[in-house]
Amino acid sequence: RSLRGWRGERATMSSGESGDGKGALSAQREKEIQEAFMLFDIDGRGRVPSDTLGSLLRSLGFVPTEEQIAEIQKQAGDYADFPQFLQIVAKYGGESVNEDDIVSAFKVFDKNGTGYVSADELRSVMTTMGEKLSEEDMDAFLAECDVNSAGMINYRLLSKKLAL
Repeated sequence: RSLRGWRGERATMSSGESGDGKGALSAQREKEIQEAFMLFDIDGRGRVPSDTLGSLLRSLGFVPTEEQIAEIQKQAGDYADFPQFLQIVAKYGGESVNEDDIVSAFKVFDKNGTGYVSADELRSVMTTMGEKLSEEDMDAFLAECDVNSAGMINYRLLSKKLAL
């Protein structure tokens, strides 16, 4: 499970999700998804180009891997309409992130027990290990973090923000 999704539902992406309706979207969340979808529907035809689906998912707080985006784009064809997009969210949307889990993950990198992690070390780990983030995604992530003048991030505060 990845530590991602700093906006919206703070969800992870997991290709193991069944998309069988478990954890159905609330009416409010579906409305938020539809509003974001409409922003990406530039020509007003009720569809979005498949090459924007990764950005659309990220704007909603989901964190698809590059492999998942490629699979989603292949399944969608040239465009995806809103019902298709809801199916994508149902299939690939994951669990909410727990604050304690996030703190525990950050503690691994806090060798001195200070409550801070290096933004540079975090970038290195998150762009080279596991479900790698692109440099663009990492830049967006760090922009949401409160990096102090020493290049350090208070991970307890960040964990609260990520788990909202």
